Amino acid sequence: MHVLEPYFFLFHQRKFWLVAFIALSSTPGLAQNVEQGLPIDDYVNEVLLGEGISATNISFVGSQEQIGYLTGGSDVGFPIDGGLVLSSGNAADAFCAGLGCGGCQGGNPSDSDLLDIANSVPPLIGQTFSVASVNDLCVLEFDFDPAGDYISFNYVFGSSEYEAWENSQYNDIFAFFLSGAGINGSYNAPATFPGQAVNIASVPDSDPELPITISSVNGSLNAEYYILNEAPEICMNGYTTMLTAVYPVICGETYHIKLAIGDGTDTILDSVVILEEGSFGSPIPTTYESQASPECDPDPTDDEVIYCSWEDCGPSTITISRPCAVSSLFPFPFDLIAAPGSEATLNEDVIGLPSSAAVPVGEYGIS
Repeated sequence: MHVLEPYFFLFHQRKFWLVAFIALSSTPGLAQNVEQGLPIDDYVNEVLLGEGISATNISFVGSQEQIGYLTGGSDVGFPIDGGLVLSSGNAADAFCAGLGCGGCQGGNPSDSDLLDIANSVPPLIGQTFSVASVNDLCVLEFDFDPAGDYISFNYVFGSSEYEAWENSQYNDIFAFFLSGAGINGSYNAPATFPGQAVNIASVPDSDPELPITISSVNGSLNAEYYILNEAPEICMNGYTTMLTAVYPVICGETYHIKLAIGDGTDTILDSVVILEEGSFGSPIPTTYESQASPECDPDPTDDEVIYCSWEDCGPSTITISRPCAVSSLFPFPFDLIAAPGSEATLNEDVIGLPSSAAVPVGEYGIS
């Protein structure tokens, strides 16, 4: 008599970031480099964006010399290995290319919000200096739809003004202006975002929030976030540790981000902000449910195991759902894995399951 042996399969979610890390880590180590001349959309879509974000209406103000794609930063001890570089000078010069910035535009255009942020710092740190103007402006901005309930990204700010011009009028400025649903700020935003914008680049745990400049993070103030540069391959006097900008958002709504940097008062001794590659994301809160053999759970502690089934139990259904409908297609890849000791064979004992699924635009889930 043949005895049916219980076989079961595990459906195991595969993380995008893990797959990306494995692929990148297999590339031989290279010296640091800042690639320039890419289409502006590529800097956003191919370099900056990560999980759960789609971008539209991408625009850039500044010279193409002021933006670049860093690779190999960790080879010279920099906190970020790869990422998007925005500079008040030539982006490649932060890593000693020595090119200069013939296309930098001086004080035209300027940015009143950056100037306000620069001049908000002195009274917050007990100083009286003021910044007269914002020059060599570099601004990258775009709309985006988050798939989760917050956005976050990692960044480092660095400057050649460090170690000489702290607490002076040469207080170079950067900011990340966020606007959209649920946000009521005091900085300018596009007309379609009437709540105005907030700056989400600030010293961690500061109250009131303290914008990050060479005067608010340095060897004497908030020194735990400051690194004095000693690497000859890095051409900035100092830079911050890797920091994280994070802010709550509403899944499915449209937001606007303006990433901006400029020189304070003069047009020399440049500053940069580098945003970690693939870190601008909105993790997707996803629920997985099964409608067959729910009691079969060989490892309840493994949160990534979302379903299992037994031999001869009939059709099984997996439901993938999220808390809101969004305007972009977000895929959910997963692995079908035979349980340890099982003799079950994919495409023989279990058929009909794709290798990935995508929740359609405007829908809350898929089965």
